[in-house]
Amino acid sequence: MLPTFRSYSVMALTGLLLTFSTSSCIFNFDREYSDTPVTIGSVEGNISPVSAVAGIGINAVSTPFMETVYPNQAGLYSRTGLEQGEYIFIYTVTNSYREPVAQRVTIKAKETVTVPAITVTPRPSSTFGGTGTYVVGGSTYAASSLRGTYQAGKLSVYMLGPSGTSSAIDLRLPITTGPANFTLDNTSYYLLNSTVYYVTTGTVNLSTLNQSTRLCSGTFSFTGRASSGATITVSNGTFNNVPY
Repeated sequence: MLPTFRSYSVMALTGLLLTFSTSSCIFNFDREYSDTPVTIGSVEGNISPVSAVAGIGINAVSTPFMETVYPNQAGLYSRTGLEQGEYIFIYTVTNSYREPVAQRVTIKAKETVTVPAITVTPRPSSTFGGTGTYVVGGSTYAASSLRGTYQAGKLSVYMLGPSGTSSAIDLRLPITTGPANFTLDNTSYYLLNSTVYYVTTGTVNLSTLNQSTRLCSGTFSFTGRASSGATITVSNGTFNNVPY
């Protein structure tokens, strides 16, 4: 039996509706996709010598994201697909080299950020030097020697007290990318004879962190508590031109 005119009309109308419906779906999908903001960016950089570098840690400031990337033979490294925001780049090097100061990098959407090139320098035979003073119990003391270290993106300054006092101060800062004010925690301490006073409250104002000369300077004060419950206050502390 041949199709009637009415059958052809229904078929044509059905096809038209399907075509319109499919076009509408595609249009809506494209519109929804184009309205979605892009928040992804990339980063690239260069570090040398490559033989000194064990890895580059990329650590997000406001999220738990952490990842390590590795440079190629030319010292180039990169990472795509990073959410926009603040990151800390920490450079891990072999024992015979100084760790570069960690860098704070801002990733921007749809952009590739270039981190300034870094040249890793050999570790010196000694990192002692500089001057330092502090006040305890109303008396001012001058440090007999000072030493700075920089590891895993953190700066530490160790001050040995005057000869014959059996005292020392160890200031351990959190992630350090440059001059700033820092709050000390109980990893820092004051040692007097055999008693260790761990910091309960304290601050460091790091005024200089020179990446060329590798010298640091600042001021500090804190209160410490011993396991016996005894407390001690260290005030008006200074350290100047300490190698790190």
